[in-house]
Amino acid sequence: MFVIFFIPLSISPKLPWIIFGPILMVLSATIFIHAKRDLKEAFHPMPQPKADAPFITNGIYARVRHPMYLSFLLGSVGISFIKQSSITYISTLLLYLILNIKYRFEDKLLTNAWQQAKEYQARTPA
Repeated sequence: MFVIFFIPLSISPKLPWIIFGPILMVLSATIFIHAKRDLKEAFHPMPQPKADAPFITNGIYARVRHPMYLSFLLGSVGISFIKQSSITYISTLLLYLILNIKYRFEDKLLTNAWQQAKEYQARTPA
């Protein structure tokens, strides 16, 4: 009988999402750190590749073409899970759409800069 009083009658439906959100944010930060480390001197905030930079296909870039974009999106989804508000859901959707356009534009720039980019894009998911 004592145990019955301490068993919650219902578990909040928000609880799993609130727990999953920080996990996604840590994953996001980890992916970003690996991507920045793997780029080294090729890191550049603009979509146009640096003129003297090598074409990076190793490290995390062997698994994902745009890991920094992936990290931004995972972080945004994590914040949405934590906040659970319409504005964060809409912001995450807008970020997805913007990054989708940006990665396609960047892929074209990379193809123009390096001939091996086309083959890399064919074998590596965005």
